[in-house]
Amino acid sequence: FSKVLPFIAVYGLLLSSVAQADIYKLQSIDPFPYSTSTISYSGSFGTLSPTTVALGSFNMVNQTTPGLDFKAFCIDIFNTVNVGSTYSYNETMSPVPTWSALTENRINYLFSNYVAPLADDTPDAFQLALWEVINEGDSNNLSLTSGDFKASGGNLNATQYNVVEALLQDIQNYGSGPSTADYDYTFYAGYPASAMPAAFAVPAPAQMLMSWESKGICTGDDCFNVPEPMPLALLGIGLLAIGFVLRKAS
Repeated sequence: FSKVLPFIAVYGLLLSSVAQADIYKLQSIDPFPYSTSTISYSGSFGTLSPTTVALGSFNMVNQTTPGLDFKAFCIDIFNTVNVGSTYSYNETMSPVPTWSALTENRINYLFSNYVAPLADDTPDAFQLALWEVINEGDSNNLSLTSGDFKASGGNLNATQYNVVEALLQDIQNYGSGPSTADYDYTFYAGYPASAMPAAFAVPAPAQMLMSWESKGICTGDDCFNVPEPMPLALLGIGLLAIGFVLRKAS
């Protein structure tokens, strides 16, 4: 067993290095030129004064491991990112703060029914709807003009806001669940720590992001996430090394 320990130790170091944060660059925001809206929030997560923000999907380019890029939406209204800047992100399987069952059902409904083609055609509308669903209190109706989360103005016109309101009304009527998720979600939390509302347990100087991948066959616009072969490769190497040493020891 003592002969196996060095392999286990080295393998542990390899896995820990894989788990470390990667550096990502916000390459661009779709659509271009991106849309803007003035948002505000007052609820259980804290308070956000009226702030003009960009709307759309983020194209994040991995600077640590080329090729491991992803497309994402922002789920954190309390922090900012800038196009062309780089940020350190760790992957996590859960949003921060954790969603209620109602919010989770509505998120699943939103993605299952609207991520294609809205994520490509009108990602600004999708982003606004996503923020409303995530940040609105469970007892409130989904609307950009009332409740905890509000949005207006910017360079979106009345027709575009009406599209979002119609989308939210559909989610309000049919998205309460129970629901099954047609997509796997990955969340990216920024490091190191910065000032965030107390409800956010993960320190993040950059917006927490959410990417998605179809649970079915990955085709066309569903193929946003690039598979990550390194953890699987290291797992295979580690198991083979341990097995080889055990056979020799016996």
